[in-house]
Amino acid sequence: MVAGKVAGVDPKAWKIIDGKLYLAWSKSGMDKFKKNAAAYIPKADRNWTKLRSDN
Repeated sequence: MVAGKVAGVDPKAWKIIDGKLYLAWSKSGMDKFKKNAAAYIPKADRNWTKLRSDN
């Protein structure tokens, strides 16, 4: 995983939390995300903001 870069995703590795879709590059990555989503979501939001501003 490389922070700040666009990566492929596994279409089976997803979760909807509070109406937002979260995708992961692997099922194991999504399993890790789901175990501590409250900590990962702010980081995911910051990363998404950075990626959107680069486009």
